[in-house]
Amino acid sequence: MKKNKKLERLFWFSFYDVSSPTVRYRGYYTTNYLKEHFGIKTNFVYPSKSFKNAWLFLKIYLQCLFAGNQTLIVVQ
Repeated sequence: MKKNKKLERLFWFSFYDVSSPTVRYRGYYTTNYLKEHFGIKTNFVYPSKSFKNAWLFLKIYLQCLFAGNQTLIVVQ
């Protein structure tokens, strides 16, 4: 019998920033709830045109590639 593994990390990639109600309620508030109540490490990523955010996106994308088994990746 396999043990149930606990989710340790959540990567949420959104199509738009948090000014959109869809992104806020389906993604941003969900990730904050999981972080506060279950202690899951979350990354909420949305597109931006600045160099800093492009670098952050690349960094998180590479973390996803080498993430362990207890990771969930959501593309909204």
